[in-house]
Amino acid sequence: MSNLYTFSQVADRLNMDKGNLHRLITKLKLSTYGLRDKQANNQIVKAIDDAGLQTLTSYRDDIPKSSNNENVSIESIFYLILIAPDLSEYRVKLGFTTNLEQRLTSYKTICPNVKVVKTWECNKEWEKAIIDMAITNKDKIIGEEVFDVNDVALLVDRIDNIFAMLNE
Repeated sequence: MSNLYTFSQVADRLNMDKGNLHRLITKLKLSTYGLRDKQANNQIVKAIDDAGLQTLTSYRDDIPKSSNNENVSIESIFYLILIAPDLSEYRVKLGFTTNLEQRLTSYKTICPNVKVVKTWECNKEWEKAIIDMAITNKDKIIGEEVFDVNDVALLVDRIDNIFAMLNE
């Protein structure tokens, strides 16, 4: 009989957020099981077996490390998009996603002409700091992570410089 490990145990062991772990387990199509967990008041929680843990560990070992030795998932993306380029070439959305294609599909239901300007590999923890450093007092806040900027190319340069600084 194989050992079972709760998602919480696996997340702690692999130093991952449980939400990202769940997405990765789904992506890798690993088998999951229900397990009564005393730490969860005897509720049934999701778990994986030894084979699943081995697959996850191998997958994580293949992920490149950033210069500060934190795991950076290849699919961890900070993006800059024009949300309605046909209406304004200066209205941008900044954000983070683990699945850019899915995020764009959801945006295209409202803004069918959304255009990706640039993406950067990124740690989720950097998102707010990057936005705070990239947006200046000359830029107008339109909504959550949506801005009217004076110069998109200059914004790209600022974000490039921020990433260069963060990766030193």
